[in-house]
Amino acid sequence: MRIACITILLLLLAGSCSVRRMAVHMAEPVFDDLVVSLFAEPDLQLAEAALAADLKLIEGLRVSHDSERLAELNAMALTGYALFFCEEENQDRAGAFYMRATLAGNTLLGVNPHTLPADEFNTWLADEENLPGLFWSAFPEGLYIRMHLSDPAALYHLARVERMLARSAELDSAYFLAGAKLFQGVLDCARPRMLGGNPERGRRRLQEADALAPAGLLLAELFEAWYYCPAVLDEERFDELICTLQEAVPGQGASALVNAWCIRQAEALARQRSLWF
Repeated sequence: MRIACITILLLLLAGSCSVRRMAVHMAEPVFDDLVVSLFAEPDLQLAEAALAADLKLIEGLRVSHDSERLAELNAMALTGYALFFCEEENQDRAGAFYMRATLAGNTLLGVNPHTLPADEFNTWLADEENLPGLFWSAFPEGLYIRMHLSDPAALYHLARVERMLARSAELDSAYFLAGAKLFQGVLDCARPRMLGGNPERGRRRLQEADALAPAGLLLAELFEAWYYCPAVLDEERFDELICTLQEAVPGQGASALVNAWCIRQAEALARQRSLWF
């Protein structure tokens, strides 16, 4: 089915501009199905290959005729590829993908929020209701900043990123696996106290995200072990969480890909235990 849809699409793309627009519009529901299929894939190697191919296809369609949904999917694919398949091996490459995702989010908003003067930013943010634009402009940039918390240039944008994610959580706190709440929790735990970090508040936010996310999702447990336990030197809780994650299975539902990544990350955290305790 997927190959047939893509073949028809490529044939249509060879025609006029109006036919291209029609073809891209017709293809968008197919990509929604591909997202569902991808998140249900528990094999990380297969998911990586599929995501890389789908990512370039989405970007090619955006060249032919862009749309808000394609920009959203582009940001989602770039962020997922960076987080799940790049960070461990090459943080510079992951960072480049995060910033490409941020640009796709800016396309959704129609503005780069960091270029607005402070008073204009405050007014704009209070009135902005474009949830995908807010989230996909801020979330991937936040993940980039999380890797560069000692870099003043990266931290310069953090305050606005946090406020944009807070606004997206106001609009829909469960959006994209409760991603805004998850990021707030991770940042509270990862950031030094002198820079506004608060591990206990971070843990509460992770628990709030867990309550909002699909049942069985392992992200909150992973991030608690990864960020909260080292921050407060809670060795016993770390071991408990890692044991739970190592014994978990990805499952077959919409969280299979994310859970498979969480289980793999738990193995890596277990090997790094001596760095923190």
